[in-house]
Amino acid sequence: MKRFGCLSAWNWPIRLVGGVIGVFVVSFAWAVEIRIDFANNSTSGNPTGNWNIIASPSGGPYSLIDFSTGSASGVSLTFADPIMGPGNSNAGQWSGAPAFRSWIDPLATNDYFFLQNPDLSGKIVLTGLDPAKTYRVEMLGSRTGTGRDREGDYKVNGLYSDNLNSNRYDAYADGYVNHRVMTWRSVKASGGQITIDLETWTSEVALYLSAMRLTEAPPQTVLFDVGHSASNMITPGRWNNVAFPGGAPQPGHYVLGAMDAAG
Repeated sequence: MKRFGCLSAWNWPIRLVGGVIGVFVVSFAWAVEIRIDFANNSTSGNPTGNWNIIASPSGGPYSLIDFSTGSASGVSLTFADPIMGPGNSNAGQWSGAPAFRSWIDPLATNDYFFLQNPDLSGKIVLTGLDPAKTYRVEMLGSRTGTGRDREGDYKVNGLYSDNLNSNRYDAYADGYVNHRVMTWRSVKASGGQITIDLETWTSEVALYLSAMRLTEAPPQTVLFDVGHSASNMITPGRWNNVAFPGGAPQPGHYVLGAMDAAG
């Protein structure tokens, strides 16, 4: 095999002498990991493990547990501006979690809270966080129905996601069909708080919220598959497939524009 991953947040020199690359694996435990399934309205059941299943889209605070330990995380969630629900699309859960977002349980994708005319906006507040730390927020909405009435704007601390797909995120095209996950990678909890604002894109559409994960921001992971450009040798997904025409790379060669494992 010829794969290795490197953590760009760490400046580790790697030297190979008289050998070949096999498998290079680096893993980190999450200091805190909170998984939330919005709604308890699925005939298929709920995700197993230490998920936080929130049945009501209003009120709070709801004390959240840590996924790894099942213990209290010290973080609470409040619906500062109530939204609607629960709703479900029991025939339409995701067929499987994408390989680069293995935390997603398909059972968390077929029920949801939502907004629609005339209730056009909602607000979720997370408290009890460490203002000295940086967090990563991931969210998804999923709905099997087609049409232009599945689009909403999602903001964390007033900002769209890193790749801007939380601007007019479509719960059908982006969520159910393409398994797109909105990601904010560097979120600060000023005063120990993170605010999530939800708003339908226009007065004629609806917004859906199915699942969310909150973690302390990890070192960035970058995956490389090096050595061959033949189509049957290309590794799919969030790998950087690197081939060098004319033989092996020479000193001074570098990879430009590599993507990280989150895409």
